[in-house]
Amino acid sequence: MGRFRARMAIYALAGVYLLYMAWNMFKGLETAGEEKTVMMIFIALFGIIGLALVAGGIYASFAAAKKQAEENKKK
Repeated sequence: MGRFRARMAIYALAGVYLLYMAWNMFKGLETAGEEKTVMMIFIALFGIIGLALVAGGIYASFAAAKKQAEENKKK
């Protein structure tokens, strides 16, 4: 169970990093030249994937903690 929760925490942190990268790309969008369209596509992708990783990591971590608490009550 510990490895699973650690993996979910890493996924959530990776999601935070992708959101950070999307934000930095968004801030630099005004200085982009011809690659503005490509940057907008990657901003959207990084944002969506980052949000999914953060939400999934947090949800799975709480679900694992709840399952572990229920197992501890049975013992």
